[in-house]
Amino acid sequence: MWLVIFPEGTRYNPELVNIIEGSKRFAENQGLQPLECVLFPRMGALEVCVQQLRESIQCIYDVTIAYESAFHFKGKQRLPAPSMQDFLMGWCPRVHIHIARIPMTDVPSDPEQLKLWLYSRFQVKDRLLQEFYSATRQEEARFPGMHVVRPLALSVLLPSVLLWSGTVALCNSSALYRNIYWKVGLGAAVAGLVWSGLRY
Repeated sequence: MWLVIFPEGTRYNPELVNIIEGSKRFAENQGLQPLECVLFPRMGALEVCVQQLRESIQCIYDVTIAYESAFHFKGKQRLPAPSMQDFLMGWCPRVHIHIARIPMTDVPSDPEQLKLWLYSRFQVKDRLLQEFYSATRQEEARFPGMHVVRPLALSVLLPSVLLWSGTVALCNSSALYRNIYWKVGLGAAVAGLVWSGLRY
């Protein structure tokens, strides 16, 4: 089972100063040091998942992402993360991903300890991004540790693009197909929730 959680709630956007300042104030109110490159995490969803799924999952993957196009290296200025359109237009050719595998035995059960653990994970993310952004040139920016470069060839991407583009085009071609698309999608979502409820 794969479950994705974004404890910070939204992406860090330097243009949304009020959200960044609110995140820093929240950290200070918790008696913790504010973070510079990421927003302060909230632990509601993580706490529920840890309590309910601890026996069903073996580990948590902590993923930190840096987009080369989201930082102006010469001016040392943070920029908004790229949108899906930016990716499709080729404006963000490289994405750097740092992955840490954390066994569930290392994840605390106590809510207060879990809050401190989550904050410590975000301190690590903050340091990783500070190191990434400290590079003098875009070509030098990288996370520490082992590096694996995986270029995506057109032959790998094309089948997915054609499949999903064809599906969307077909579904939008008539009212009947749109109706079928939404009913099948809704049915699949309900079936998935029921299956998850029965299994876990």
